[in-house]
Amino acid sequence: MKKIILILLSVLSCTYGLAEPSKQKDHSQITKMTDDELNNRLNKLNENYELQMQLLLEGLDQTGHVNAVQNEKACLILQNFINEFYGYLDQYRPMFETEIKNYNREQFVAAVDQLRNFKIAKSVGVKCQFK
Repeated sequence: MKKIILILLSVLSCTYGLAEPSKQKDHSQITKMTDDELNNRLNKLNENYELQMQLLLEGLDQTGHVNAVQNEKACLILQNFINEFYGYLDQYRPMFETEIKNYNREQFVAAVDQLRNFKIAKSVGVKCQFK
């Protein structure tokens, strides 16, 4: 069950994740979602994010940079990713390893902003203000 932050996995190039079952506290009273279910939702979120960004990047003009409309779309994709992932983190904190489960939203956004795929977006001119 390691590396559930698969989203902060390939997208994030981080090695955060769910705590190993032997190290987890009993969170059965906190949530009805299993580790596998959360893992599947985060994988789906990651796949959706990567597909949307791939399609956006394939549509770049000859300069290789985003135009204003593409920038707005990229920011919406990135903001939605942050909102959804942080929503899972916030709702299911006990299921995550200590390092990430203690992040507040500001710390989470700062960590996501440093991820490889987010840096790629910046390299083609995407400029966003995340909330």
